[in-house]
Amino acid sequence: MKYATAQPVCWVKEGKNRTYFFFEDDAIPAEYALAEENIAAIQTSKGICQKEKQGYFIHSLDAGRDCLVEIKQTDESVVRLVTLTEEESDQIWKGELDGKEFVALTSSALIVDKGNITLIDESPSAQVSFFQNGGFMAPQCFQGEARNLRAKIQMVSPLSEADYIAPAIGEELTRVFCMHTFSEIEEA
Repeated sequence: MKYATAQPVCWVKEGKNRTYFFFEDDAIPAEYALAEENIAAIQTSKGICQKEKQGYFIHSLDAGRDCLVEIKQTDESVVRLVTLTEEESDQIWKGELDGKEFVALTSSALIVDKGNITLIDESPSAQVSFFQNGGFMAPQCFQGEARNLRAKIQMVSPLSEADYIAPAIGEELTRVFCMHTFSEIEEA
């Protein structure tokens, strides 16, 4: 890639194929310039690809979860560029489950722990869409009963229970101060 006006978010590898996720800033249209080396073919789902002298120029993209540029390389591998909206970029999650990386879109908080994925949301329903085989799958919806969790909060001030401050090493506590002054400046 020579340059991109879209902002990179993350990437994931599926076998010998790689997918890079970008987002289009609201004020700057997404464009990609690609060097022609190792490219056998390019397909765009929601944009225009033009062959240039030394590569390809991809523009007029309609950002969204299905905005995909698929680059087939001469070694038979595929590189994909997914251009998300700015809102979708705030909903993307990358993680690892059972030794395999995944990318998902959800407005809920997503936690991976001990081989399980947990979605946390303020409402009793949540949905998530996983990226697999070159595209985001249909959203999976989860519905559950709302649960009220009780927590006890205790305010703690730093060193509130300390009798004295002791150094971690040695017997002396020292503190270094650095002072800068602008008093010698006569004109700015």
